[in-house]
Amino acid sequence: MFKKFPRLLLCAMLCTALALSPLSALAQGQAIYAQMAVTLPDGSQQLIPAQTVVTSMGDTVYWVDYSTLSPEQSAALSSGMLLFTNENGEVLSSIPYTFDPSSGTVYDMPNMIVSPEDSSRYFSLMFAGKPAPQTAQEADGALGQFGFAMPTPEPTPEPEEEVSEDLWTDEMEDFLPPATENEEFNAAFRGNEIDLEYFENGYESGSTKAMTRAASLAAEKWQEVIDKAYDTLLAIADDPSAVQNDRNEWNSTKEDSIDTIIMENEGDSLSAAYEVVIFCRTKAAQLLEQIYLITGEVNLSPEAVG
Repeated sequence: MFKKFPRLLLCAMLCTALALSPLSALAQGQAIYAQMAVTLPDGSQQLIPAQTVVTSMGDTVYWVDYSTLSPEQSAALSSGMLLFTNENGEVLSSIPYTFDPSSGTVYDMPNMIVSPEDSSRYFSLMFAGKPAPQTAQEADGALGQFGFAMPTPEPTPEPEEEVSEDLWTDEMEDFLPPATENEEFNAAFRGNEIDLEYFENGYESGSTKAMTRAASLAAEKWQEVIDKAYDTLLAIADDPSAVQNDRNEWNSTKEDSIDTIIMENEGDSLSAAYEVVIFCRTKAAQLLEQIYLITGEVNLSPEAVG
């Protein structure tokens, strides 16, 4: 079993430089292959393939799987020559290396070899007891622990909160009764954004001032729905003139109706505000139901109507 050392990149001790061709030849667009030329105990030399592994950030490591080597080959990895060849086997460049005898060859972690042609350029060797990663993502997983740059993960977007019928409770049902006698329409209408906001910001607040304010906002939104629903019905109804007559009547009587509600609840502004909401909500639901009967769709917010 190979002795493992702390995860610290060791700089190789350079032997006599023997560059067969400039390193610039490695950047001419041709396929490049890496091999390790090592000397066995009997004096013979052998070539051991090194697989090129590239991370998603572009860092390159030359990977030798020692689990496939003989004991003699493994022992010879402590010094040798890193060869770069083309697809025809021609050597483009060679870089000699040896490791500090007091430390030995470092297995299962990258080893840095400095180029004899350019001291600012280095190559990383990895002697590992397993096959080389086959993809950039696999390379990230294998080499990230050694300090190689890793891509910054994209933040996971927060899922948009969807209003669903599950949010509609029995307590809400008591607070805001069914809008029409059409149960199918009511099922789609129930849990709409305006009702939920009114309930959450008003009823659940426990504050008379907040409840009154929430009621005023809800009534305004329902009147917006009413105006846009009339526009839609004028465009799709079989009898647009009947729709226009209904709209004219609504516009001419709604203020008097609201005044009547306020007078009937004189001294109780909270109840008056609630009844105004129900008055506007009921009219909006009646118009949305007519659209539903024609299109089979229910528009639940002012933005979606028309």
